[in-house]
Parts: sequence; structure tokens; C-alpha cells
Amino acid sequence: MGSTEKFSLWLVPSGEVAATIQEKISELAERYDCPAFPVHLTLLPDLEISQEKMLSSARELAQQLQSFKITLGKMGSGTTYYHCVFQTVDPTPALQSAQHLAAKIFEVYSGETYSSHLSLMYGNFSMELSKQIAQSIRLQSPSFQADSLVIVPATPNPSDWLPVASIPLI
Repeated sequence: MGSTEKFSLWLVPSGEVAATIQEKISELAERYDCPAFPVHLTLLPDLEISQEKMLSSARELAQQLQSFKITLGKMGSGTTYYHCVFQTVDPTPALQSAQHLAAKIFEVYSGETYSSHLSLMYGNFSMELSKQIAQSIRLQSPSFQADSLVIVPATPNPSDWLPVASIPLI
């Protein structure tokens, strides 16, 4: 078996929804001098696993998941770098089922479900500024169809987040 690396497992919108959100991410990155990154919803973060095992486990998961709808909610802000400004995600039964099945297949048993969200900005800003930025964003609360799993390296630098593989759901 190969050496252990770190990967994240994403759900990624496509089409007009992706273009609209990516445009907002790029606009915020330029305006606030922070990194731009690909639009995504993290299903499982920071998995320490070999690439071979990551790919086989993701294929196993994809074979057990049907395409499902992701509904985006209100804007939010947080106090950590990767949770600075984001759009909430409705915790639908389909998403929760996907999270639980992914945790089982990847043997991730933290006791709590990863809080899914769609980040729009990363950075170490004051809570006041993060909240102000989140409140100023006017995006529709669209939905998108989760129809594939995307594997990316889990590194601190968003410019390294190039897809290793995209695996369609059934």
C-alpha cells in the first residue's frame, strides 16, 4: 500500500450555480486580499490515507450514493480561517445520509458530523468584519445537484487544491 497523504472529499456544484459562486469567491479574495479557491462543499475533510485507498473508498461510496440535491441557505461568518464567510447548507436527510455513509466507509468516527457549509472567503479577520462581509453578500440561495465526489489534496494552500479524481454517483 502507498504512503499516507491527506485528502478531502468534496461535492462541487456545476453550471450557473458554480459560476456565480466562484465569481463571488474571486471578488471577495481580490477585495480583501485573501486566497481564492475552488467552489466546493466538503463532505469529509483531512483524511490521512494513501491515494490508492482514498480512490477505492471514494469509488465504494459513489457506488452506494445516488445523486442528490444540495440546498444552500443563509450567509454566515465564523472565527476560524477556513470558516470566515460561508453559506449554510440545509442538513437534508440525503446529505446527512451521505455524511454518515462516508464516515463509515472511510472509518472516521469523531462522534460528531462535519458541519457542511459552502465557504466564500478564508481569512483571519475580526468577527465584526467577517459578520459585516457576510451580511453584505447578496447571492440567491440556490440549490445544486450533487452528482459526483471530488478528491483533492488536503493542504493548507488553496492553490494546491487541484482535483485528483472526480467520481460520478450512481
